[in-house]
Amino acid sequence: MSLGGTTAKEVGNISFLRSFVIANNTFHRFIPDEMYIPMSLPIAARSSRLDKGNFENNYPSGNLPVDIYEKLSKLERLGILSNQISGNIPPSLGTCANLKLLSLTRNKFNGSIPMELGNLSRLQILQHRFNNLIGDLPSSIFNISSLLTISIRQNKISGNFPEDPCKRPSNLERLELSENMFHGEVSLSLLNCRALKLLNISNNGFIGSIPEEIGILSSLRWLDMSYNGFSGSIPKGIGNVSALRHIDLSYNNLTGTIPYSIGNMSNIE
Repeated sequence: MSLGGTTAKEVGNISFLRSFVIANNTFHRFIPDEMYIPMSLPIAARSSRLDKGNFENNYPSGNLPVDIYEKLSKLERLGILSNQISGNIPPSLGTCANLKLLSLTRNKFNGSIPMELGNLSRLQILQHRFNNLIGDLPSSIFNISSLLTISIRQNKISGNFPEDPCKRPSNLERLELSENMFHGEVSLSLLNCRALKLLNISNNGFIGSIPEEIGILSSLRWLDMSYNGFSGSIPKGIGNVSALRHIDLSYNNLTGTIPYSIGNMSNIE
């Protein structure tokens, strides 16, 4: 049994509310306006204490209000997964200074990813998968040293591979850019991402050779570079990544022989 209809506006009057979870229901209105009353008003935004919002697997549609996040300064986790939300991602999300998780996966967002998201200095997980986003991936995102996951799979993001994804001391563990419209060569600066465990850049338009030094990414467990235009040979150094469990280089323009070193990878599934 699931709940449906609209969310009662009285929810916004609960002064002690810290977490608002309505996942896996069929609500068709996003969130009551009362949850975003400015703090200057007499019945001040009692939800300004809200630190978790999970609206996964409902069916609200329309756009996100452009200013709602300016009233949710304590918000740490925001999940709006598997809905019908469209329009642009509000730049005001960049004002949620405490945000650690932002997931807008499986909606109908379009437009570009706001560069203001680079202001989220505590962000750990950024997931915008399965939308209709376009434009470049903002370089400001890679200024967030706390980021563990960047996943923008299956959009229409274009441009070159991020110029320097780990230019600061980085904890980045998962970089998923698959099924987009990226092109050009993979920057050698990728080799600075020493904490990287998953790299999925499949189904794009990348060209050039696979960096020979990729073997220094010793933490890598999952590597998918399939369905691109990579050429040249498979680097021998790839066999040095002993932690690798999955590797997919299919549907490229690679030539030569398979390095013997790959036979040393005992964890391949």
